[in-house]
Amino acid sequence: MFGVGCGVKIRIVHSIQYFYRMKILHTADWHLGIKLHKKDLAEDHKIFFKWLINLIVERGIEALLISGDIFEHANPTSEARQLYYSFLRQLIHVKCKVIITAGNHDSPAVLNGPKDILALLNIHIAASIPSSNEESVIELKNKKGETECVVCAVPYLRDADIRMAMEGETYKNRVEHKFLGMKTYFETIVNYASQKYGENIPVILMGHLFTSGVTVSDSERDIQRGGLEMFSANDFPKNCKYIALGHIHKPQRVGNSETIRYSGSPIPLSFSEKNDKKIALELKVSNNCIQQVLVHEIPPARTLRRFSGSFKDVQKNIKAFKNDKDLKCFAELEIIEKNHDSSLTVNLHKFITEFESDDVEILSYKFKFINKTPDFYQLHAENKNIEDLTPKEILLKKLETEEVEEDKKNLIIEAFDELLHEMVEND
Repeated sequence: MFGVGCGVKIRIVHSIQYFYRMKILHTADWHLGIKLHKKDLAEDHKIFFKWLINLIVERGIEALLISGDIFEHANPTSEARQLYYSFLRQLIHVKCKVIITAGNHDSPAVLNGPKDILALLNIHIAASIPSSNEESVIELKNKKGETECVVCAVPYLRDADIRMAMEGETYKNRVEHKFLGMKTYFETIVNYASQKYGENIPVILMGHLFTSGVTVSDSERDIQRGGLEMFSANDFPKNCKYIALGHIHKPQRVGNSETIRYSGSPIPLSFSEKNDKKIALELKVSNNCIQQVLVHEIPPARTLRRFSGSFKDVQKNIKAFKNDKDLKCFAELEIIEKNHDSSLTVNLHKFITEFESDDVEILSYKFKFINKTPDFYQLHAENKNIEDLTPKEILLKKLETEEVEEDKKNLIIEAFDELLHEMVEND
């Protein structure tokens, strides 16, 4: 009888070992320090961090991947840095390895500053291209101390990282060369990891870039013309088991792939994201593959709400609104009227100035007139405030009003794209 019992017990132990799965969490694009129409989102991030730590503990997450854009600005405020280090401090007792890569908003110097100290706390920082491929590959060990999988931690790749400048090259050539450089770099790092650890150890790639076919929001600052959008799912190394991407704030798959994904930002960063379901992605790794990708929906701490209709209806609806979230609702007003009324702006400004509520705060407004309006109000008629337009959209609107030949217009746009690209690279 005892022997039978032992036999059963042995089989159970073997079963547990065989089905052991390492749990990894993928997130990105925190943008600590960001403001929405001048309103700080620090409290939103604090609530997200509390939820994230609880998830890591409850799910037994063994590694956390953060794929770039930790901060909104290259030189973060002291408040943003405090948020960052406070979160990392809380993870010390959780025993979860953290791998952080830099995004285009991040300063490599800022992230790399405490790199050696954070490494002692099981936090790996990949903010710039290292001197050797070995430094980009991080082992993830299971509870028995064996290497379960490896992560190729690649930060945002700038021109200087992956290509040599050539005299006389066009902007189009520059973009094409950068595209090829990115592809080659990813392949080099992943191939190095595969050769070093063998086929039985799965490889995960972290990247921060824009890929073709993705849906963007208003909060992304990127150039989507001239070839940067050429990077597709087929351009990533084929010997990756999962590709953890950052840069796009709407969570989504690339090329409908289950294993090439953007986690998206954890909180809404613009009103265009007000209806997005924010998520974190849990990977279960075993037997040389990603066995499962689980989606954990992040509970919204705040509602972003658009109140749309006539001025009278908007006033009525916003006064009746009742908040059911931890933080006060942020609102944008869309006033829709048949005809332009010069007194409307004054009346709306007076209403916003005098409006007080514990449930909702008005951050922005816009007009939309059904009938034709004077050119002066054209931006409002098109459902846009000038502060909501990107620099590229302002340029295009200006060119629409000028008599510029088509070939010259294209040259102006290309020159603008090149200047904006250089600005983003050197941000």
